[in-house]
Amino acid sequence: MNFYVTYNTLKTLDSRPIQYERALLEWNTDIYCPMYASPSYLEKYARNKEMTRPLILCEYAHAMGNSLGNFQEYWDIIEKYPILQGGCIWDWVDQGFAAQTDDGRKYWTYGGDYGENGTPSDGNFCINGVVYPDRSVKPQTEEMGKVYQNIKFLDFDKQTSTVKIRNDFSFTNLDKYDFYYIIRDHGKEVYRGKIENIHAAPGKTVTTGFLNGIPKEKQTTGDVRIEFYAAIKTAEPFLPAGTVIAREQTYVHTFYKKEATAQQPATSKEEGNLVAFSGPDFKATFDKQSGLLTSYLYKKHEYILNGQGPRPFFWRAPTDNDYGANLPVRLKAWKEASYQEPKAESFQVTPGSNATTIKVTYRFPQTDARWDITYKIYASGVIKVDNRFVAEGDQAPMIPRVGLRMQLPESFTDLTYYGRGPKENYRDRRTSQFIGEYAIPVKDMYEPYVRPQENNHRTDIYWCALTDKTQRGLLLIADRTFELNTSNYPLESMDSGDTIDNSAPRTEKTHHRHLTDPLPEKMVDLFIDYRMMGVGGDDSWGATAHEPYLIRPGKENAIEYGFSLVPFDKKEDYKYLIRQY
Repeated sequence: MNFYVTYNTLKTLDSRPIQYERALLEWNTDIYCPMYASPSYLEKYARNKEMTRPLILCEYAHAMGNSLGNFQEYWDIIEKYPILQGGCIWDWVDQGFAAQTDDGRKYWTYGGDYGENGTPSDGNFCINGVVYPDRSVKPQTEEMGKVYQNIKFLDFDKQTSTVKIRNDFSFTNLDKYDFYYIIRDHGKEVYRGKIENIHAAPGKTVTTGFLNGIPKEKQTTGDVRIEFYAAIKTAEPFLPAGTVIAREQTYVHTFYKKEATAQQPATSKEEGNLVAFSGPDFKATFDKQSGLLTSYLYKKHEYILNGQGPRPFFWRAPTDNDYGANLPVRLKAWKEASYQEPKAESFQVTPGSNATTIKVTYRFPQTDARWDITYKIYASGVIKVDNRFVAEGDQAPMIPRVGLRMQLPESFTDLTYYGRGPKENYRDRRTSQFIGEYAIPVKDMYEPYVRPQENNHRTDIYWCALTDKTQRGLLLIADRTFELNTSNYPLESMDSGDTIDNSAPRTEKTHHRHLTDPLPEKMVDLFIDYRMMGVGGDDSWGATAHEPYLIRPGKENAIEYGFSLVPFDKKEDYKYLIRQY
């Protein structure tokens, strides 16, 4: 078929615009419609004065597995330039079939699960939707909805107590919606108010009147945030009255701590290759060779499982986008560093007037990296953990994560945290998840991607508490913020190795894994990260996360972060302790 002739013929028959992707920038398309162009490419096109045709991405934001990173960045640019007019996410739904294991556990099948040996297959390349096969939502679904909302809350001004509201609808006035706001102090609702008389025609912006209830900074030590909502007044098809269609959160006053509670130092005693530190109600034991905290007893209860105290860790279970960019192979040095036998290059104990200090140094020759952990141990049982990490090697690749891994007993069944949630989120996919206090059973943290991979991450964590059924537990309080994974599923159970078998003909050895393959274990796998790299999402065959969401090695990129471990029992109010350490 001659598509130049086709274009001219169609124009004589129909006046509507013609879109033809394979024309690229040639003349026989009225709409420039590339596939998987990056946000930076879109901006370059929009700024080119010679470009006059609208750009609509015929496919973009490849939503395969744990994906849809930097989606907000796409729309920050699309909304900036009128010539950019949107795109079509690939795609809507994971195309898997329902199946179950012999013992009745449900999962989804995909390419390679059917046919005789030699049957062609695209593997899980049919699993790239923003919803699961049964149309249940993923964390990506919420991110998409938040970014796509047609009402924007902009430029909140706490001095004048006003906010701007922009109407991005094409035909709808904002007077058909109810507007309200909620003020929260450290997650607790302290005020709720209506925003009256919002009338804005399509494309227009209005400024609200004075918003009552905003507290002065001196009245609180909490993290005070304000949330704005727009909800439909009358029911619409599939949407009952009161359904929220737009929302935003911003801060009023940031969290700060009171002066730290005065502390006494723990006493220390060497026991062969071990050093024990103790106070009236606790005992912490370190192994001098490995440098690990191997036992953490508080009021006769053990808080560390099988000697697996905090250790440097740099790996994550690869995502579909990671495999597409060959990161399990390219970044393998960091996997080797994560699993090398812990061996302290140095282990120094220093008594002090209010804390006994341990400094442990680790080296990772695979990447010419160094990690220094400084523990300050108090008689109360509190342990302050300060970290400094630097990868000095010129050849070291980018880093999947920078954090500490530890394991806790299975009795710690419940997680409460103050940070972004309630759903899984990453540095490049978090605008839909608001800062707040969330309580989730550890067993429910697992996100059931059709093919197992990295999941359940949380960002901007100010503190978290893991508790047992008696409300005894362990509190982790960030110096600033950290990132978090916690699960009964060990990371190793979600790691499919260096490669997966997409596009390989079916054989008995084809490596297809399903959400039922990882099995929960009798432990809590806990990661306290400085950062994890983003999940990306421009495509799933080479693109990585964008530069702001990568972790680069180098002396100039040395990392420091810290937190406090605070054990407590059922008689203590751990939320009172949050501001003390």
